[in-house]
Amino acid sequence: MAGKFSPLLALALLAATVPPGLAGELGLSTTRQVGNWLVGESESGFRDPDAEIEPLDGGDPFGLGPARVGQIRYTMPLDDESGLALALETPASQSTRQTVDRVPDVIAAINADGEWGHWNLHAVGRELRLNGDAGANGAGFGWGVGLSFAAALGDADKLFGQAATGDGIGRHYIAGSLPTSTAWSATVGTQHWWDETLRSNLAAGMIRTEAGPRPTATVNLIWSPLPHIDAGLEYAFGGGGPANDEHRLLASLAFKF
Repeated sequence: MAGKFSPLLALALLAATVPPGLAGELGLSTTRQVGNWLVGESESGFRDPDAEIEPLDGGDPFGLGPARVGQIRYTMPLDDESGLALALETPASQSTRQTVDRVPDVIAAINADGEWGHWNLHAVGRELRLNGDAGANGAGFGWGVGLSFAAALGDADKLFGQAATGDGIGRHYIAGSLPTSTAWSATVGTQHWWDETLRSNLAAGMIRTEAGPRPTATVNLIWSPLPHIDAGLEYAFGGGGPANDEHRLLASLAFKF
């Protein structure tokens, strides 16, 4: 029997199949919000953009994985300043062995906002499974918890930070294999507005995975002469040992639409 076409169902299917970041790279907008429901590609519930440094290239200097993923999310207001979000997100295991993703990641997050700033408590549960066609079999359960905050320090400054840990949470933190391995990360940073058009960001952190500890640091200066234009200069450092340290200097000019 033929059923009635549902745009919401079509978007849900698209959200479950589009690889993380692909829609953004193609310039497509697949996100729709109906009431408390959001369907499409949006920020992962296991990340808190307000508690992260503002990078010039929209990238991820602290190994948090892709910021935007396909998902279906329901947000339930708890009071005037807080809410609970539950989501099914597109899985994308990152492991030292070949894996297959069959079950969406399950995300839960509580967010509270106020004049002082905000805090966010988030958790993830996910299935991990090796690709049996590659001659290996195995399954496991990955989990992770994180806490983040952003606090206003007067009119021109903001302090932010976050910490998270988990077992087998590759993608949300770049680590994980079968058997699963534990990873943790911590970051602290600040943003200062020099005037209405000029701001700087500074952040430092540490990521520890099965490969060992990796210190990170980023500092940038961003000038916005017009509301839709950002011009900036950024330096980023990623530690990997004396022979594997990474240094990056980036200049950018961005037009926002």
